[in-house]
Amino acid sequence: MWNAGKYIFAFVLFVFCALPSICSAESTYTITETQLSQLESQLTALQTDSAELLTLLDESETDLSEARQQLTESRNQIALLREQLNALKAESETARLSLEASNRELQSALESVQKLEARRKRTERQRDFWEVLAGALGIFAAVK
Repeated sequence: MWNAGKYIFAFVLFVFCALPSICSAESTYTITETQLSQLESQLTALQTDSAELLTLLDESETDLSEARQQLTESRNQIALLREQLNALKAESETARLSLEASNRELQSALESVQKLEARRKRTERQRDFWEVLAGALGIFAAVK
């Protein structure tokens, strides 16, 4: 009887030892060597692709960094050009005002010249009149 108890005890002990593998949630898979080779080649391809993608990512980051720098430079140039444009607008406005003042002075000078020309013509007419009158009086006095 004692021998039967040993066997029952050994059987229960065996069941308890095997219990974790029986109740385990993990499944066991078996694959063939061909499938393993395919998986390894796919893994190698994925690693190669991953390395290439990382290289492309680094290049893209470099390009992005350069583009940001160029954008900053462009913004600085735009700001400088706006300042120059505003300065040129101010100079243009000053030149326009100066030109308007010069135009008014020129118009005033033209009016003065026209008045002097009219006065000169009137003076010439008066002189011609007095010369004709003096000649006529001289002829009249000589005839008498």
